[in-house]
Amino acid sequence: MTEFWLIRHGESESNAGLSTGPTADIRLTPRGQAQAQALAAMPIARAPDLIVTSGYRRAVETAAPLRARFPQARSDEWPIHEVVTLSDEHRANTTPAQRRPLVDAYWERCAPEFSDGAGAESFVQVIARAEAFRNRLRAIESDVAFIVGHGLFTRTLLWLHFANPTILNSRQMQAYRDFIASFHIPNTSVVKVYRNSAHELLFGAPSITHLPPELRPGNAAPTRRTQED
Repeated sequence: MTEFWLIRHGESESNAGLSTGPTADIRLTPRGQAQAQALAAMPIARAPDLIVTSGYRRAVETAAPLRARFPQARSDEWPIHEVVTLSDEHRANTTPAQRRPLVDAYWERCAPEFSDGAGAESFVQVIARAEAFRNRLRAIESDVAFIVGHGLFTRTLLWLHFANPTILNSRQMQAYRDFIASFHIPNTSVVKVYRNSAHELLFGAPSITHLPPELRPGNAAPTRRTQED
């Protein structure tokens, strides 16, 4: 059976509450680097033949120790970057707390085709990107692939897979928001996905058992998680 690991990047500067510039350039914190090293050091029964990242720096940095451990694996970059609700202009040199009112306003608008501007994407565009990713997982020729991406985009994939919407309207957008706000995918967590002979995808739950206790996220969490970096 084909096995995919959907891995969220380690703790980023934005996750730590720091002010950041362009979202693609956000890097890992020292804690995030340590999480990436712990991920690569975990016992792995089946070596990957493919390691994929988004084009974002924090994902590439998280994958670096894995690529060092498995140099024989092919490397690739896919458009699986994080969901970006705010434009570059509205994100520039801000903290997550400063962005929160604008993110909330985006969701309260609940307009599937609305985009905040350059660097942002609409709900319809996000779902199209997740659908392309799902189709790629169904078709790709690989026995074991490690895919290092982002928490909110992984939750988008899960919503798409389980909800399987036939139309994208404001009601579906609200249902999507409720779904992604209901649970969290921790930094450096692994969601294992299996593909059977019929090319059906079977999803497991996020796991951080590979992280030592001092590198695991705290238990406190916001009540609504519709913003992740």
